[in-house]
Amino acid sequence: MKLGTKITLGFVSLIVIALVLGGMAIWNMYNVKTIANTLANANVPEVAIANEVERDSLKTMYETRGYAFTEDKSFLDKAKTEFEQVKKDLKDAKDHAVKFGLETLKQNAERAETKALEYEKLLADTVVKTDAMAKDKAASLVAADAYMKVCSSYLARNQKDLEKAIAGAADEKNRNQAAQLSKEIGIANDIVDLGNWIRTGTWQAIATRDPKLFQETEKKFVVVNKKLDELKASTADADDLKQI
Repeated sequence: MKLGTKITLGFVSLIVIALVLGGMAIWNMYNVKTIANTLANANVPEVAIANEVERDSLKTMYETRGYAFTEDKSFLDKAKTEFEQVKKDLKDAKDHAVKFGLETLKQNAERAETKALEYEKLLADTVVKTDAMAKDKAASLVAADAYMKVCSSYLARNQKDLEKAIAGAADEKNRNQAAQLSKEIGIANDIVDLGNWIRTGTWQAIATRDPKLFQETEKKFVVVNKKLDELKASTADADDLKQI
């Protein structure tokens, strides 16, 4: 080849090489741009949405625990508010997954939504049971007061009868009556003590959330009934029997 031809081919080769390298650089930068756009528009928001779901879920659980431990409705209201935010976060997650074709996010969001609905149902059940327990506790207070009131009335009346019998202790009949009344008053005092133990044990079990303590306390009713039967067998007085 002539010198001019060689020089021409050399410059053409350099231009071709430059074009190839430039094309590769443009292609690589295009790929980098695509990756950067995916990170910016899909992956980073995906992580942010997942963090929102986690944070709002933890807030919901915290407020729910507060309600379960204290039965304070203000905690329940906060728990419901936070839970609504969780459901919104999960909807955002599904919408974002569909928009950018994030299959893993979509599947996880759907599973989380299923569990969230289960949690919502359990929370509703908790509210129903808590309200029922509150009514039971209120009823138990009324019953306990009535129990103590009738015991007090029984003791007061029999104490007066005992004092009269003691005053006439010179008479054998009065002495026998005094002995019998003293026995009955002793049994009645045992019934009062058992009632106090039951009240104390019940509220201690509630305060410590201890079912075993509650069950042990409940067994004292058997002893109460035995004492009442014993008291019933020792008297024929109509007023006494009615109060027993």
